[in-house]
Amino acid sequence: MTTDDFEIISVYTREQAIDDGMLVETGTALIPTTKGIATVSVCLTTNCFVSALLDDEARRAQVMKRALAALLEHDHEDTPYMRLRVLNGNLPTGCPTLWVILDHDGITVMLPEDY
Repeated sequence: MTTDDFEIISVYTREQAIDDGMLVETGTALIPTTKGIATVSVCLTTNCFVSALLDDEARRAQVMKRALAALLEHDHEDTPYMRLRVLNGNLPTGCPTLWVILDHDGITVMLPEDY
């Protein structure tokens, strides 16, 4: 399907979400690709940043280590456009589950209800 098949009526960009305070930009990460290594943006939803106590840099680093390891593992539901991973158990957060999405915008960490 191409954009010629339908009319786009609205787009809400990552940059707009950062400007609006919906996302917190926390840095970058290196991700292996078929063409080498890519540097991608890392954001957290504001709800996740606050509720999962990820305003603490050390705690956030622990979560990102698990998130990156999960993203590197193949999943049969991965598409060329997106990977979704669910992190459960033993998280250094106040939340039992976090979702991690890698897409063309970068990595976004969120609570399930933020999707």
